[in-house]
Amino acid sequence: MSVIKSMAKGAIAAYYDYHYQKWHKEYAFRWLKAIESEKGKLSGAVIKRCDEYAVEVLGWKGYARWLYAYSAVAGEFREGWITEDYYEKKVIPKIKHDYYILSNIRPLATKLFDANFFPDIACYSNGFFTDQTFKVLPPESLKEYLFSENKKIVYKTNASMRGEGVHIYTPENFDPNAIKALGNGVFQGYIEQHEFFDQFSSNSVATLRVTSVVNGAGKSSLRAAYLRLGRDSDDCVLSKNAVKIPIDATTGELQPAGYMPDMSTIDKHPDTHVLFEGKAIPNFGKMVAAINEQHAKMPFDPCIGWDVAIDKNEKIRLIEWNGRLNGIKFSEATTGPCFKDLGWENLWRKG
Repeated sequence: MSVIKSMAKGAIAAYYDYHYQKWHKEYAFRWLKAIESEKGKLSGAVIKRCDEYAVEVLGWKGYARWLYAYSAVAGEFREGWITEDYYEKKVIPKIKHDYYILSNIRPLATKLFDANFFPDIACYSNGFFTDQTFKVLPPESLKEYLFSENKKIVYKTNASMRGEGVHIYTPENFDPNAIKALGNGVFQGYIEQHEFFDQFSSNSVATLRVTSVVNGAGKSSLRAAYLRLGRDSDDCVLSKNAVKIPIDATTGELQPAGYMPDMSTIDKHPDTHVLFEGKAIPNFGKMVAAINEQHAKMPFDPCIGWDVAIDKNEKIRLIEWNGRLNGIKFSEATTGPCFKDLGWENLWRKG
């Protein structure tokens, strides 16, 4: 019986791995097709270098598909790149182990980090509404508690990602029973964003995706950042529609070219037509300091993707932290290699 179970587990693992690899292959080649349609085909020399690097450095030729996409975006091949699928398959299990699970439990954020940076005000967990100290709140007093200092609130389920699972409420449409139906998650005060972001899009709160790492000496550093802007049709930033603009991680300046979800390039917001070039994120240095300070509190999760907003008073607001599938492909392709000094390319050799 144990042999049968072992064979069944192996078959299931093979099935999921096949579809995982198929998804990455299709995703990478969508990027490649979009960029090549604008910039032309990759040269044979670049393709050859990607193939060699995938085998010699990352240990498998299949990783070359993302290297093709990265090279198309960057206009060249760059030594030191880490592909998205290599990061998920080889890096995350080695450097994070089980600690990435913590980021999936939204209400823990204010316990693990400085609560003053988070807009969290309450949570719903396993049938209980609680405040941020986990004191139980009666359902009949929940609305008054949530809206006593907020005209609008946001509810984010633990399973939310890519902007999905985010719900905005006012006192008029709020219903505790609707929250119970959505499942466990966290309530946050609605952020009134800085006017800098309003010039691009005022319908939704712009977010910065900031990636930081902790090295072997326990020192945190910011490695990448990009701005995500919503569309006029959306009340929150959705990955399927968002405009992404790479940011110079040392100066906070926006790059001249932004990217649509299909990786076609633009130089201005498609709805408001505001140019990206010549603009810089307000209070960027303060944000970098805050990220490094907070990541130092979680050194056993060495790579975190933070979703950050800057409010109308230039206050840094940490909307969430992502320790699991925090995504590195966009930053690697546009501003990378971002992790060249960390030795991640050797992790596949360690079993």
